[in-house]
Amino acid sequence: MNSSLAVFVPIESSFNLLCMPTSPPSFQRRCLHLLSAMAWTRKRGFFRILTLLQTQVGLRSYGPLIHSNAVAKVEAHVKDAISRGATVLVGGKKLDSIGPNFYAPTVLSDVSPDSQNFKEETFGPVATLTKFDTEEEVIKMANNTEVGLAGYFYARDIGRVWRVAEKLEVGMVGINTGLVSAAIAPFGGVKETGYGREGAHGIEEYLNTKFISFGGL
Repeated sequence: MNSSLAVFVPIESSFNLLCMPTSPPSFQRRCLHLLSAMAWTRKRGFFRILTLLQTQVGLRSYGPLIHSNAVAKVEAHVKDAISRGATVLVGGKKLDSIGPNFYAPTVLSDVSPDSQNFKEETFGPVATLTKFDTEEEVIKMANNTEVGLAGYFYARDIGRVWRVAEKLEVGMVGINTGLVSAAIAPFGGVKETGYGREGAHGIEEYLNTKFISFGGL
């Protein structure tokens, strides 16, 4: 943190944090994480979406989960993350006033790698944020799972882009984008996600490969 900078971090409906240059390094690191988390949350409109939902204006673009079991899974993942030290920046609750299967758009910070959502897909409106110090550390966290369909990350340095993309144990990688599916591209993953691809490579499943070895010509 810049030695001449003091930052006041307002955490919506939770608590406030004053980041001072005289604070311990671990506390400054948390301040920077919260600053980044709040900026990320605001940029993606989570606060605005939740406000619109609570007035039912946002129902045109935001719908319910498929059934009560899906809501229960989202609730379980959020509660598990909180029990392991996560902080709710926005959302974190059902929206029963709108309907039985609505869950608020939720952002959690300081999520532990031991949390359920690190190992299981939530299939709900929950974004989790976790601190890391090095590239190697975050790649290890990303690969510490039994599945590997797709991975996403943001970077500007082309060397880091290729390095991280190659090390991620997934079938598809989105760099600076969340859109990785296209009719012309192979779709599929690795590990317990399964083997094989559909899409661009799909025709290969209907072909026979022949190996021809030449000698003595």
